[in-house]
Amino acid sequence: MQDEYCEWSVTRLADGRISRVTFTCEGPEYWQFLAATDPAKVLDLYRGHIDPAVQPNDLLTSAGTYNPRNKWNSGTSKGAMHLIQQNNTLGAEIELAAGASNTRAPKGVLLTNDQDLIQCGAYGQAERHSDPTIGGGVNLLARTDANISLANPVGIYFAGLNTAGWASPDGTQPALFWKITRGTAEKAVRAVFEVPADRGYLVSDVTINGKPIKFGGQISDFISMKLTGVAMNIGKSAHPPIAGCKSRAAKTAGLTKIDVASTLRRPATPPDTRIRAFLAAALRRNGGSRDPSRRRMGALMPRWPIPVGGWTSTRFGTSDLTLLRDAPRRPKRQTFTYTRGMYYLESLGYSTSTYTQG
Repeated sequence: MQDEYCEWSVTRLADGRISRVTFTCEGPEYWQFLAATDPAKVLDLYRGHIDPAVQPNDLLTSAGTYNPRNKWNSGTSKGAMHLIQQNNTLGAEIELAAGASNTRAPKGVLLTNDQDLIQCGAYGQAERHSDPTIGGGVNLLARTDANISLANPVGIYFAGLNTAGWASPDGTQPALFWKITRGTAEKAVRAVFEVPADRGYLVSDVTINGKPIKFGGQISDFISMKLTGVAMNIGKSAHPPIAGCKSRAAKTAGLTKIDVASTLRRPATPPDTRIRAFLAAALRRNGGSRDPSRRRMGALMPRWPIPVGGWTSTRFGTSDLTLLRDAPRRPKRQTFTYTRGMYYLESLGYSTSTYTQG
């Protein structure tokens, strides 16, 4: 599945060649709130960025609320308006940074290694490349005895595309085909990689280290992301390190923490009722099996805006992420980069409408 706070959709011609790849790093919480306050704006944005054919009901659940995993935002071909993978949320980012802001010294030894910190602090997912990197950078700021926070507006943004080793048929720099389409140059949340029509060739004709682009994940491996942390009172805000480690508690996906209805003082369906309805539907969909985790869920999940029980979409691939830290009155910016290539998963033929456990 597409992870690491970057997801994408691939537009192909009838012969399978790629004409455009669209990337997003925008969390779902903004869209849930916008849909509850200005649904017409959501529809307008979908039509402008995804397809003019988007209809209002396409974006709603059977209960009439916004569905983050609607048909225009749940696969790898129709579009990607915002993030949907259960770990790719604004809430997860904030929780990650907050957890990493504690310095820890179990057995009297101050932890400084990224993996040691995430294991002891129990924030994020240690097996990801982004979470340990983000946590390590935030904790480094914390170890300077400073007051730290995330820069406003809080979010993870595209920092750029590194096209070293890339080549196009006519010698044009492939970096010119990368366009920011939502956000600003400094805080980009949506980008498109597309060759202009007058060039006479497609994205599939561009090569990366001699290999033609066949999957969106090949591009994502060269995308840098950034999270900006700010610090003040450096050296003046000392807090003793926590002596022990934190135990991990089971929890549901970040989307379950969003309660737009309560924020707007509107009535909401009780969560327990929704979960019971979900399990009942899962039981029916799985032919009476009492263990839905043993069988595929088909297209069941898009009918619920809240993932329940660890079900996640099979969007495939990964991305790079760079943590960008910046402290006021401190001109030096330090960048931490990681990479992981798994674009080949897109070639395995999995159905993007299938949901699997984990």
